[in-house]
Amino acid sequence: MIDIPTNTASEENDKDTIEFRGTLAIGVGRYGGTIVGTTQTNKSIYWRDGSPPTTREMGFLPGGTYARVAAVSDNGRIAVGSGDTTGGVVRAFYWRKDETPEMEALKIPAGYTSSRAAHSEYTGNIVVGHGVHNGTTKALYWVRNTIYPAQELRAPQESLGCSAIGINGDYGSGSIVVGYCVLSNHRTRAIFWRPRTTFTEAITLEGLEEHSNTLAYAVSGNGNVIVGTSFNPGANIQHAVRWTRNSETNTFNISNLNVNPEPPQNTYAHAYGVSHDGTIIVGGCSFYGHTDYTREAFIWREDATPQVQKLVDITQGYKNSAAYDVVKKTDGTILAVGQSVYRNGSQAAVRWNNLAIDNLNFPS
Repeated sequence: MIDIPTNTASEENDKDTIEFRGTLAIGVGRYGGTIVGTTQTNKSIYWRDGSPPTTREMGFLPGGTYARVAAVSDNGRIAVGSGDTTGGVVRAFYWRKDETPEMEALKIPAGYTSSRAAHSEYTGNIVVGHGVHNGTTKALYWVRNTIYPAQELRAPQESLGCSAIGINGDYGSGSIVVGYCVLSNHRTRAIFWRPRTTFTEAITLEGLEEHSNTLAYAVSGNGNVIVGTSFNPGANIQHAVRWTRNSETNTFNISNLNVNPEPPQNTYAHAYGVSHDGTIIVGGCSFYGHTDYTREAFIWREDATPQVQKLVDITQGYKNSAAYDVVKKTDGTILAVGQSVYRNGSQAAVRWNNLAIDNLNFPS
């Protein structure tokens, strides 16, 4: 379900505008061996491949009762997300495998009432997300191993609130941060920030049409492809899109991924994840009818014909799945992660391994 904000950036969840609820896998490390996600009881899970695979809970912040992980670093050792802490305050967290403490709250400036972390660069040293200050949502970034709290990303002059959602993995080579801002005309616009040092430049990404709302969810590790959605206010169709860097002008050009449910009909399509090289994109498309609902996970491959293919569901013939992240391993294996729902309504965190689906068997 999409929660499009009307005045300030949404605080509903870690990828901000999508209600990722229940048991799901939301992030996969660059080399495929580490996956993170959450359970229906709002516990964060760290999953490692092996014979057999190992699964562990990440725990909570001090005094907390829930934690929802949003992403894992490319090297698989760092995870970020948000959870409650003493007094019920929601705080961005940083989790480090096998360190003490494993989970800690990220520092925020004075006057902030909450914060959420959404993504990190390769090693986890730079984290992006958002926080709320005087009722306004502000895009934030944290630099680990410093005494400084989160820093604000520059917002467009006409902005009512912003969220940072993704950062490319190769942070040292001209990194960019992506997200969205709500403007004074109440339109939602995808944004990218650069350069690496101060993030003082907030640039609006174009939509498919002149008056489109746009949302950016992720950026490829090499920084050349941004993915998200574009739609017109009041329209009953939303398009999964990608923005590709123009090397000559250093700007991004939008294109429609042309994702539709089967059979084609009005739909809500969103591109949520992109591979390091930008050639593979995953997401979900859904259709809401008077009596029916379908949600299909999809994969888009630049070198495939056709480019868009629907991913299989955990129950054959029952369409209720979405994919949130994807990697291409050095041997060419494609791993996508997400959620698939059984016909009886129970939810499963899943991995698609070269398009074949596996239940990761997260605890209940």
